[in-house]
Amino acid sequence: MVGGMEMDGSKIRIGNVGEALSLLEKLKQDDFSFSEKDYESLELFGEIAELAIEISGPNFHGTITGGLARGLWYYQREIYKAVAFAIYNSDNYGRIPKPELKNYTLVFDVDDGCTELLAKTLDIGKSLVEKAMDGMTPKEKAALLLSILLGLGGFAAAGWVATAFSEDYFSHKTAVQTEQYKAAQAEAASETEVERIRAEVERDKIQADLVASAIGSSPIASRFNAATAEGVKSIAKYSPEATSLKVGSVELDRAQIEELNQRSSREIPDVFNIVGYYRVTSTTEPTPEGVVRVGLAGNGDEFTAHMNLKDEDHPIADEQSNAVFLAPKTGEKLYINVRMKKASDGIREAYIESFPPAPKQAEIALAAPPPRP
Repeated sequence: MVGGMEMDGSKIRIGNVGEALSLLEKLKQDDFSFSEKDYESLELFGEIAELAIEISGPNFHGTITGGLARGLWYYQREIYKAVAFAIYNSDNYGRIPKPELKNYTLVFDVDDGCTELLAKTLDIGKSLVEKAMDGMTPKEKAALLLSILLGLGGFAAAGWVATAFSEDYFSHKTAVQTEQYKAAQAEAASETEVERIRAEVERDKIQADLVASAIGSSPIASRFNAATAEGVKSIAKYSPEATSLKVGSVELDRAQIEELNQRSSREIPDVFNIVGYYRVTSTTEPTPEGVVRVGLAGNGDEFTAHMNLKDEDHPIADEQSNAVFLAPKTGEKLYINVRMKKASDGIREAYIESFPPAPKQAEIALAAPPPRP
C-alpha cells in the first residue's frame, strides 16, 4: 500500500473511493512519476468501476417493472447527455454517432430473486477518455478517467439530491439507521453502537464532500455527477411504490422518495423529450429553410412535428430523412427522439431531434424506449 493506493508489483490498483482520491492528489504532484505504461496497467475495480442500484418494495421481486425501466431509460439519457457535453460541449446527444452509443450504454446484470442491478461504469469511462485523449498526458488521462467514474458512480450526488429534502440528508440517514438498530435490539441499545452509526454516517458525509471538491473543478465530471443525481430522481419518480432505493452511494427511504417525488412534480417542465416508435402519417415538401412538417402517431398521441434538414445542432442524415419520407407508404414505424412542448389541451409544438439506435431485443440494455407507466 503506497499513499492509500494498493500496489501489485509495478501496477497501481484502485478499488474504492479513498484510493481514487489519493491517486488524484498524487497525479497533481510534479514529482509523482506516472507513465503511459502506468496508465495502461492501471487496474480499477470494485465500487470505483461499477454502479449498483438496489430497490425494494412490494412489486420488486427480481423483475424490472415498467416504471423502473422508464426511470432507468431517463437515467441513461442523462448519461448520453453528459457524454455529448464531454465531446461537443453540448447536451445534444443526437450528435453522437449511432455506432458509438453502445460504448456509453449501461448494461445491467440482474440477480435472480432480487431487484439488484449492477453495471460496469469503467467501460463508459474508458471509452470516453479514449475519444477525448488526443494530446493528453498519461496523468491527465488517468485524472479524467477517475473523475468521470467518481461522478458517474454518484459518490457526490447526495449533495445534489439532498436539496429536495426538508431534513438534512445525512442527519436523516443517522436517525433512520439508529432507529433501525434500536428496533432490532431485544434489550437496551448499546450507546457504543449508536456512536458507531453516527461516526460511519459522518465519514460518508466527509467522503461525499471530498469527492465533490475533487471533481468540482472538472466540468465533465460534474456533468456526470449531475446525470446520476437526475437518474436517482427519475428512478424514484417512476417507482413511487418503492420502499427504499439505493443508487451508488445515495440511499433513500420511503419518506424521502415521497418527498423527492412531491418536489419533482412541482418542477416538471412543459418541454421534454420522448423517445420511442412512431408511425409517420404524412410529410410535406421541405421549405427553402429545409423544414418538413411530419405527421406522427405514437405514445397515445397524434401530432405534427417539425424536422429541420439544415439544423447543424441536430444534424439528420440523408438515410434518416429518406426513411421518414418513405414511411407513410411502407407503414414502417421509426424510432425517433421527439422534443415536445405540451399545453393543457395537448401538444403545442414538436420537433424531431434525432434518430437514436433502435433497441435490440436480445440485449438487456437501456437503449430502449421508455415503457408506459
